[in-house]
Amino acid sequence: MPRCVIASSAHRRLRADPRPGLSFRTQALYLLVFVTRYIDLFFRYVSLYNSLMKVFFIASSAYIIYLMRVKYRSVAPLPPITPPP
Repeated sequence: MPRCVIASSAHRRLRADPRPGLSFRTQALYLLVFVTRYIDLFFRYVSLYNSLMKVFFIASSAYIIYLMRVKYRSVAPLPPITPPP
């Protein structure tokens, strides 16, 4: 259940320290990959376990994005990143 670990880690990290650490783009890409990879969920039934795992992966990715975008959104704007001289 590595997705549970990632979701739990995201929840704790974003609650304790809202600075950048988990990439929103990476999580959005994970969601995009899972949705496109598991599109057969709506067309073909393999097994209950398979279907539940597909739904779990999609839901956990969406939950992580929810945590990052809505629940623990940074209040103050982040300072711009300046390249080293």
